Parts: sequence; structure tokens; C-alpha cells
Amino acid sequence: MGRRSSRGSTEAVYAPLLGREVACSVLHIGRLRGKKLEPAIDAGGDPIELPADAGMAELRRRVAEPGRYRVEARYPGTRDRLAYSDHDVQPLDDEPEPERRATEPMAERTSRSRPMREVSEHAYVGHLHDTINNLRDQLRDASTRSDRELRYERDRADAALKAMQERADAEVKAVQARADVETRSLREKCEAAVKKAFDAEVKLAGTAARLDAKSQRVDELETQLGELKAEIDSVRQLAAELKIKADEAGFSPLDAFAHLDQALDLMGNTIDRFKDD
Repeated sequence: MGRRSSRGSTEAVYAPLLGREVACSVLHIGRLRGKKLEPAIDAGGDPIELPADAGMAELRRRVAEPGRYRVEARYPGTRDRLAYSDHDVQPLDDEPEPERRATEPMAERTSRSRPMREVSEHAYVGHLHDTINNLRDQLRDASTRSDRELRYERDRADAALKAMQERADAEVKAVQARADVETRSLREKCEAAVKKAFDAEVKLAGTAARLDAKSQRVDELETQLGELKAEIDSVRQLAAELKIKADEAGFSPLDAFAHLDQALDLMGNTIDRFKDD
């Protein structure tokens, strides 16, 4: 354990599991289960406590199952937290007690109760190796967690991007469908308007042709009317002449019948011409 001064206070001892010197003699071990911290229990059911200068090997011997453990240094008397460090620990395989003691480094056993300035160079190198291995394990764990989180974030970003792409494609298809419907409707309206304009143009051409024919017929009727008026005038003139001759020479039935036949023929020809038209 850490050496006590003449006043009874604990001198600073280098703790490999914390990577620093601490002014306490005992390290308290807790088990992390998610965010919950609970006391760590060894195979015998006892809470795990280690000397301040204990290394990773002693921690691995005490734990009963693999997991993440928290090593805490607390102020003597108050038990307030002085420092802590989390480690992923894998238990050592069970070994016979004599062999475990025989393989335990001498420097580590002799350095448990000595301050850092009294530890031999060999023990200090051992502590450094433990610290390096501990930091290497932490770095490897951090790298693994970072890779896992990076894959998770990448997968989530890919999923979000895929969902956005699918929504964009759906919106584009919907807009395209609406545009196709509107285009088809406009095309049908345009074709109907063109057909209606064509029909109106044909109807207008027919109406213009009928108007031209009627105008021509009116001209012909006016011409015929003029001719009829002229013939009527001729008949009137002939009748007047017959009256004059009858007054001058007296009444002659033969001449009257001759002139009457001539007038009737003239009127009959006029009536027949109008019937043919």
C-alpha cells in the first residue's frame, strides 16, 4: 500500500491503471453496464479493490467476466473521487496459484508498497509497458467505436439520401404526369378548335357560294324583268296601235283577230321563257 507520512497522510503512488500518481492506497473497481455503474464483484462474490500500484494483470485476474470496468481513486477519509479511468477488460485464464505467483513480475510485487521515487527502474519500465498497453487498448476501442459510429452515420445518411431521392423522383413523376395530362388536354382543345375553324371555313365558303349564286340569279331576274317590261311595253304599244287603227278605219274583225293572235303569241313566248328559268 502507499506509504504514510509522519502526519498520517498517504504519499503519492503511481497508479498504472490510472496513468498518474494518486494520493491513496486503494483503487475501487466498478462495472459499467451501459450508462449504469455498479460495484464489480469477483468470482468469490467480493467487491473488487486493488492496491494503487496494481497493474492490468492484477485487474484481469480479479474480474469474473469480460466487460467495461471503471477504476477509481478516492480521497482517503472523504471517499470523493480523485481520478478514474475506464477499461475494457478480458479475464485471464484460471491458473494454479503457485504458477501465477511464480510468473508475477518481481518488480510489480515489490513496487506495490513503494512511492514512485522508490520504485526500481525495472518496475518503472513494467509500469510504462502496462500504461502503453492500456492506452493502446483504449485507442483500439475508441477506433472501433469511431468506425462503428461512422458506419452508422454513413448508413443513416445513405438511407436519408435514398429517401430524398425517392421523394424527388416521385414528385418529378407526378409533375410529369400532370404536365402530360395538361398537354394532352391542350392538344385535344387545339385539335377541336382547328376542326371547328375548318368547319366554319367550309360553311362560310358554301354560304359565299350561295350568296354569289343568288346575286347572279338576282341579276338574271333583273335582266328578265327588264326584258318583260320591254315586251309588255311592246304589247301595250301594239294594243294602242290597234285601237288607233280601229278608230280610223272602223272595226275589222279579221284585223283584230290577227293583231290579237300576234299579241297572244308574244305574251305566250314571254311566259314560257319565265317558266323555263
